[in-house]
Amino acid sequence: MKQPHKNAEILRAIADGDTIEWMNPHGDWVGFTDLKWRIKPKSITINGVECEAPVPFDVSEYRICISMPGLSNRFRADFANENATLAVFNALIKPFNETITCEGALT
Repeated sequence: MKQPHKNAEILRAIADGDTIEWMNPHGDWVGFTDLKWRIKPKSITINGVECEAPVPFDVSEYRICISMPGLSNRFRADFANENATLAVFNALIKPFNETITCEGALT
């Protein structure tokens, strides 16, 4: 049987809408109501660079499409935001060691 997560009780309470508190470095109990949370995006490694993983095609407006003349195969991936898309673009061109001009490309 799997061992429950050490904070399973807290996570269930959050899911149930209970108010959660944490003890700050001064020893005061403070509510978590004003914090923002997210699920960490999955990542992939391209040419030694860790990047956000693609998201399902139907939920994104950021896309990389690569096709090569004479080849029927095409690469297409959608990403959650522009920064994730540009990071993958830069990781893909890294091995070429040449300057490629692309509007908005990270340097």
